[in-house]
Amino acid sequence: MPPKAHAWKHPVEDLERFRGLKHHQESKIEVSHQVGRWIGLAFRATNDIDKKIDCSLHHQNTAGKASMKKIQSKAKKSRSRKKRPAAVIEEENDDDRHGQLLLSMNLLEIVDDFPTSLEMSVASRKRQLAMEA
Repeated sequence: MPPKAHAWKHPVEDLERFRGLKHHQESKIEVSHQVGRWIGLAFRATNDIDKKIDCSLHHQNTAGKASMKKIQSKAKKSRSRKKRPAAVIEEENDDDRHGQLLLSMNLLEIVDDFPTSLEMSVASRKRQLAMEA
């Protein structure tokens, strides 16, 4: 498949990186563009271009290390919203209508046969006549 038109903007870098165009793919170039934009935004406060390059290389080098991923997962876990125990939630939801609705949705399904309104009115009229007699 021939390379896309915007890939010709970077022919020297592509030839060095891919050692030819045999394994050339547009997705790799798009990813490198996105990474470049992200680095530009992440280090936009740094005005010295050499320092910005050093910082971005250091960041890319440490981002893939297992120790850095462990630190990031620990930070993500500590910053995430904690789930409270169900007992505490039940105590707080005693007067909460939404909690009561959720609890009622978990009740068992009613399978009993209920009398129709006609049957109920007939039974009521019979009781009423029995009380009058």
